[in-house]
Amino acid sequence: MSLNGISLLWAGYNIIKALNKEKEPGVNPPESKVWRPPQWNGLTTDQEQLIMVKTNIGGFFFDAFLREEHTSTLKVTEHPIQTGANVVDHAYIEPARLVMDIGMSDAQESLVIDQFSGGYTKSVQAYQTLLKLQKSRLPLKVFTRLNLYQNMVIESLTVNEDYKTLYGLRCTVTLREIMVVEVTTTTVSARPQTSGNTSTGTVQPTEPPATIAAHIEDAATGRQ
Repeated sequence: MSLNGISLLWAGYNIIKALNKEKEPGVNPPESKVWRPPQWNGLTTDQEQLIMVKTNIGGFFFDAFLREEHTSTLKVTEHPIQTGANVVDHAYIEPARLVMDIGMSDAQESLVIDQFSGGYTKSVQAYQTLLKLQKSRLPLKVFTRLNLYQNMVIESLTVNEDYKTLYGLRCTVTLREIMVVEVTTTTVSARPQTSGNTSTGTVQPTEPPATIAAHIEDAATGRQ
């Protein structure tokens, strides 16, 4: 066989091998349009993925938390108090305040798959999600590295849009704590009384004794 024939056979063999390799499942997965960090590939479930990034707002996991500002304030009364008085009665903790700068990128896949899908882009859908949480006015649970906050509501959302955020989002979320207390009601009686429904009874007139009647008559006529 000539050298040209051997070259044609070798080229045909490589072509057939490449075609068969493309047909094998899992060899050439379809390329995704967004980037997925390689360390996520070894995690099979969403719960395992959330072990790496726990910070979230109401169960929503954003791409990045760029800054967090935690404020806890003790309010102290300004008027003087008596010596020996309980200082606890003159100071109280104000509602907690939390400011978070979050970042979203359309080039990266969501940590929780399809959590911010269904919108124009992932970053736009993330902002719409924050707006819905704010308008609902429902208390949220916010988990951070420093503290777990209960009963938080979104007080304000601030977004500065420019050419750098065309394919992303940087939003400042300000959250405020709602103070919740428990009120107990004590029932005094199963049948509360009302004066309008209470029976007072009937008083029957009686005749006074004769001696008392005579004294009354003498006093009325001026006789002693």
